[in-house]
Amino acid sequence: MDQTIYWIGGSACAGKSTIAKRYAEKHGLALYACDEHLDSHLKNIAARNQPAMYKISKMSYNEAFYLRTVQEQLEEYISFFKEDFIRRYG
Repeated sequence: MDQTIYWIGGSACAGKSTIAKRYAEKHGLALYACDEHLDSHLKNIAARNQPAMYKISKMSYNEAFYLRTVQEQLEEYISFFKEDFIRRYG
């Protein structure tokens, strides 16, 4: 069975969830909103296996969004989502 997964990424409050809901409704797709499941995702990680997820999960809000450059945030969040995807579907 062929499964295509569409992933929408971007900055906080950019409208990702709104766009995803509209797109899923328009095209009859199932929607999996990662934000709604993040706590359960983080309960099952290990620093050794998911270093980016672990690192970000231990940051304060200021550390995550204000004390790093945009480039650092982007690289770490891409790694975070890759690790999460591989852990769940890998």
